[in-house]
Amino acid sequence: MTDTSGSPRARATIAALLAAAVLGALPAFADTPLAPRAVPDKPTLAEMQSVRTTGRVVVKFSEGVKVRIASGRTRGLSSVEDKALRAVLAEAGVALSDFRRLHARSEAELDAERATSEAESGEALADLNNYYVVTVTGSLGAAEFAARLNALPFVEVAEPQPAPSPLPVSPDLTGLQGYALPPATGIGRLDTLTHRGGDGKNVTIVDIEFSWLFAHEDLKLDKEKAILGKLTPFDFFNDTNHGTAVLGVLAGIDNGKGVTGLAPKATIKVSPADTVERGFDVAFAIGVATGALKKGDVILIEQQTAVCGGACGETQVGCGPVEFFQASFDAIKAATAKGIVVVEAAGNGAVDLDGPACKRKFDRSKRDSGAIIVGAGSSATRERLSFSSFGSRLDVQGWGENVATTGYGDAFDGGSRRKQYTGQFSGTSSASPIVTGAVAMIQGALKGKKLAVATPKEMRKALTKTGQPQTGADLIGPLPDTNKALNRLLKARQKERSQAVAAAPVTAAEAPVLAAAE
Repeated sequence: MTDTSGSPRARATIAALLAAAVLGALPAFADTPLAPRAVPDKPTLAEMQSVRTTGRVVVKFSEGVKVRIASGRTRGLSSVEDKALRAVLAEAGVALSDFRRLHARSEAELDAERATSEAESGEALADLNNYYVVTVTGSLGAAEFAARLNALPFVEVAEPQPAPSPLPVSPDLTGLQGYALPPATGIGRLDTLTHRGGDGKNVTIVDIEFSWLFAHEDLKLDKEKAILGKLTPFDFFNDTNHGTAVLGVLAGIDNGKGVTGLAPKATIKVSPADTVERGFDVAFAIGVATGALKKGDVILIEQQTAVCGGACGETQVGCGPVEFFQASFDAIKAATAKGIVVVEAAGNGAVDLDGPACKRKFDRSKRDSGAIIVGAGSSATRERLSFSSFGSRLDVQGWGENVATTGYGDAFDGGSRRKQYTGQFSGTSSASPIVTGAVAMIQGALKGKKLAVATPKEMRKALTKTGQPQTGADLIGPLPDTNKALNRLLKARQKERSQAVAAAPVTAAEAPVLAAAE
């Protein structure tokens, strides 16, 4: 049944104004309008057919209308629109009851978060309540079904949900934790005697992926407390190495054995990209993480996806950043607007993200998620490693080879998975946690000095402006210099404090003193 009383767009406008009043958000006609959100281009059928999918389609209804689907009914669509949607579903053998909300958090929570983040960021954000995921069970494939949904004018975009790409195969490399040494070798740890909290204390990091061994001797994480979302992680690789290696770079315990993480005092959480209950869904995992974090915390996205027409299969050619997929982009945008720093792997697909096949999805002037995108650089020269995707959208690089951490067992195998270490962790998978470690160290140090944490934009700029320049022509950005980036932010905070003091009104008690001084 469809709600047809009145114009749906008129009702949506009234509802939006009422919500703004209740939530304290500025209405659309405020003195400073929000920066507009980039509306995605609808992919072609050929583009969608090139993507390995989960067998599901993610659909986002257009902004301005609150489309809600529950119990086989729609709300927010006109009778004509509802009839058109049902016709497409009937042809595909899909029922309205097959639709479920992409994000698990309540509509009210997402609406409130969006209003607050828009007011603070000054940017229009996607209505995440307009996202749904549909399992395609009929005669049509996911790409064909998405194409028919995209023909509907009230659908902003429908895309096949990308299947998880295979884990990177670690090359035969050796190395120690050189990435933690001072420049010009690594990013440099912070001296916690000088910078209290520079070990990541009071900062929470959420890792989005799978394949963790929480009981590793150099991690010893409480599995129940670490996993967000109260869902059951599913790892179709049946492996415990990749996620374990990432967590070792971040938070390996400083215990005189194994490795020591870059931010060993940070609070580590995980948001599984694949669960028994939901299946593989990166955008959902980002949303779960966003709901659990606050300003200054960090999300690390250790996933990659097919981009720009690439296959992103077992060879990983064509793999790039997950934000190519619109649902992931909007989920990341919601996180950064909330003040959460998002670090995103560039992918191991050797893709030129500035190429025409990418249709400007990585052109910052067209759309910018606010994430820090990380490429894989040589541990010796800071030149792009041949497998790393690259382009002007990349912000910084990390070591893409020779990374020593927990897992795998090639460097040391103590007879059980709990006592295995590697010197060969590689790819944008190893580069991204190195950058995440730098972010956590800096945020922890700012908190330790009781200063405001860096916003995502401030952090990105600090890392790029102070980093060690890359070599080579293919853009992957500089290697962070943690100490210089922190010093830049400390100077900014000092300047802000000086300006605040100068702008403060003179009290009655201070006036005679200032007059005498003049």
